[in-house]
Amino acid sequence: MTTKNATPTPEWTNLPDGTTARVGELLEYGANLRIPAWWEHAGVPLDSGSQVQLRADWDVREQAYAVTRLSVQDDQTAITSTTLRAIPLTRLVAARSVLAMESNGQIRLDEEWMSAPIALATIARRAGDSKTSGPTADNLSLLAHVYDYNAVTTKNPLKAVSAQMDIPERTASHWIKLARERGYLSSGIPLAEAERRAARLSPLQ
Repeated sequence: MTTKNATPTPEWTNLPDGTTARVGELLEYGANLRIPAWWEHAGVPLDSGSQVQLRADWDVREQAYAVTRLSVQDDQTAITSTTLRAIPLTRLVAARSVLAMESNGQIRLDEEWMSAPIALATIARRAGDSKTSGPTADNLSLLAHVYDYNAVTTKNPLKAVSAQMDIPERTASHWIKLARERGYLSSGIPLAEAERRAARLSPLQ
């Protein structure tokens, strides 16, 4: 029996790498980024030949995706404790978070919400001359978008800012400090607000 206000289970979709995925509703991360509240990927291959299905939910305290469900399938070899210990969980979460953001994440640019890949490509074009123009208001705004996106996905926003803005990491570190001081950088999802939203999220399906 389905209750009147029950949240429908998201449909599975096929990803280009041959795996399948589904995601929860989008949460606002700062002013210019929307991220999936949770994602679940199935058929993810491991080097061992096994496949995993894993789900990760956004942890509002850690400001990171945390694995909340994991299953392993191997039709050729018995699954043992050695199999489980060999699962590169940190690497898997990072890689799958990037895929989740690429397929479902949104970035607000010029007051318009757009898919993450389109927005990042636009930012890359605009940041082409940032090395010579310096930490202008426009460049710090672009930096904030890159920083927030990579704080969620790669967990290495400094390196991403350096590469995307085509500036040395030392310069990137200084610009990040300026962006924070001048109010361009968000601090992620405030805990109280995130917890309020989390209360509305669908339970594990």
